[in-house]
Amino acid sequence: MSGLPRFSQTWRNGARPERVAGPDTLICLLEDSMTPVKRNMVVMGEHQRLRDMRLFFQHATVEQFTEVVDRLTGRTVRAFVSGMDTKEDVSAEIFVFLPVQVDGDGDGDGA
Repeated sequence: MSGLPRFSQTWRNGARPERVAGPDTLICLLEDSMTPVKRNMVVMGEHQRLRDMRLFFQHATVEQFTEVVDRLTGRTVRAFVSGMDTKEDVSAEIFVFLPVQVDGDGDGDGA
């Protein structure tokens, strides 16, 4: 999953990413990912503005995120969800994949 972090400046600044995967889900958790500007927004009590700003960015670049995840996993992303706890500096990117199509011989290659 090395291609995914390049889309977020915070991942390059020492954030600790963790990935959890299920059969049709990939969850990327980030801790300590806020830039100094974002930390200042928290100090000023601008939690909702920070969440709105982050959500806007995440969804403005959703195609770039999902293209990387599609390529690296060999799966197709069906849905993308992004969230952040501004008080604890924990973020989550959730990718939900289309179900794998199983063919008659059970190998999933469609042939």
